[in-house]
Amino acid sequence: MSRRLKTRAAIRGKLELGGREPEYEFDPEGVPIAASVRRSTPARELIEELMVLANETVAKVLRGRPGAVFRVHERPDTERLEQLGERLAAVGLQFEPTPENLGTIAQTAKSDAVKYLILRSIPRAFYAPSSPGHYGLALEDYTHFTSPIRRYADLLVHRALLGEAGPEDLSGVTHHISEREYKVMIAERTADQYTLMWLMRDRVGDTLEGTVVSTAAFGLFVELETGATGLVHVSKLPGWWELHESGVVLSNDEIGASYSVGDRVLVELMDVLPLMQRAELRVVKRV
Repeated sequence: MSRRLKTRAAIRGKLELGGREPEYEFDPEGVPIAASVRRSTPARELIEELMVLANETVAKVLRGRPGAVFRVHERPDTERLEQLGERLAAVGLQFEPTPENLGTIAQTAKSDAVKYLILRSIPRAFYAPSSPGHYGLALEDYTHFTSPIRRYADLLVHRALLGEAGPEDLSGVTHHISEREYKVMIAERTADQYTLMWLMRDRVGDTLEGTVVSTAAFGLFVELETGATGLVHVSKLPGWWELHESGVVLSNDEIGASYSVGDRVLVELMDVLPLMQRAELRVVKRV
């Protein structure tokens, strides 16, 4: 069932970008002692596909009903796609991104870092009182229905299904809960980054494998095998380094060296400051 639903989603053009989600192990006192990457299982995939199917079905029922709330994801605009094309070219991938082929590019590249570039090029999903469709899922109708005990949007959907009137300023409410959702996401990422770095506090001096996920004029951001992201400051690199105009390559023309998003590197953990969510790294070698 899960495979059939996933195949149907792929055929209609669902955008599969995935992502590394940490899963923690706790001691009897509730203190985290280890972290791993949460892996997908057939059971989890089936639940996810059935939830999407339920959300889509409910959204179709709600079309035209007062008080209905929908989950909206707009298509990426031309400017963002052109910028994505320049960034992909800078890391050695010759593609002309379109709204229709981003999923194919992600699957072809087989790189979490490239998927991250694609994710940065598409707009955030949000809640709205109308339903122009969901680009990422390739659905004309979509809402959030399955979690009324933790999301206000889902509660509004349940009330609309029962025929209850929605808030007077539904547009204002959907804007508010969209903003709150974004703040929750930032808080969750911050908590994860803090916890992952706290778990590395005894690993200073260790050599770890990682992937360059972002570049800046002041250095490289490397996602480590632990799941945390650390910084290789340019002061830890030899000579003078400049950021490519694409924003995804840091290079030193004098020695003919460069680092690009997606590069695999071996780094030494120089220092870790969990409260500041900062890990200082030094490149040992490329992988």
